[in-house]
Amino acid sequence: MSHHISNNFTSTSSNNQADLTTAKADIVAIKAKTDFLSITQNVNLDVIETDTLNNKLDVATLNSQLANSVASTLKTNIDANTSARTTNATNIANNLTIISGHTSAIGANLLARTQNATDIATNSASITTINNAYPRETTIRQFALTSGDIYNDGKIKFYWDAANRQLRFWILDIPSGQYTVGGVERWVGTGITRVANYISQNNSTYYHYFTGPQLGGAVLNSSFNLSSSYARATYFLTPYSTNDYPSYEIIVLVGYSAGYNTITIKRLI
Repeated sequence: MSHHISNNFTSTSSNNQADLTTAKADIVAIKAKTDFLSITQNVNLDVIETDTLNNKLDVATLNSQLANSVASTLKTNIDANTSARTTNATNIANNLTIISGHTSAIGANLLARTQNATDIATNSASITTINNAYPRETTIRQFALTSGDIYNDGKIKFYWDAANRQLRFWILDIPSGQYTVGGVERWVGTGITRVANYISQNNSTYYHYFTGPQLGGAVLNSSFNLSSSYARATYFLTPYSTNDYPSYEIIVLVGYSAGYNTITIKRLI
């Protein structure tokens, strides 16, 4: 806006008057606009212009970032991550379901193992009951000239004494204070010899013979040796009064005296 009042005295007063009127109107208009401004310090319009330009640039940057958050690669990545999180949550839920199924299966297996252990114990007890309730028979071949244990059932063990050709025994588990009685019948050719008596008390600390009392140590009666061929001997052993110990019958068959004997052991109860 520019108004110039001429200094040319040749100008007419009417022209000057028109310029003054226009200038006054312009001043009034400017005043109307500046009445809304409150200025407490000096104003640098150049700085204001620069700051205004910078603000426009900042607004443009913010608009660009806003556009990125809505439709750019950043939004695509965020959406992909959100989808992946949803998929992961689904997978975790599925895995928890599978784990729950496995936990149930493991629990069932543990119960089955416990039941199996119970069944095994029951079956073992049943086997023990059957073994104790019914006769059992064991037949072996024993070389006549070789000594050694030939039978052990936890209650008794039998020993073949090759030096004296006789059967001996060792009590392993009988109630305290209880006796066993027993004996032997020997058949060689046409001759038969037999003997029976109480022969032990309590668990053994040495091998006993079947031929008489053996409370203070083993006592040999050589007349019952099976040193001849074509012979047979029948041994028996039974508890004197207790019901908590088995009975036994043993048969020894001799063909050749220096060969193999056939020995049959029967646990009767």
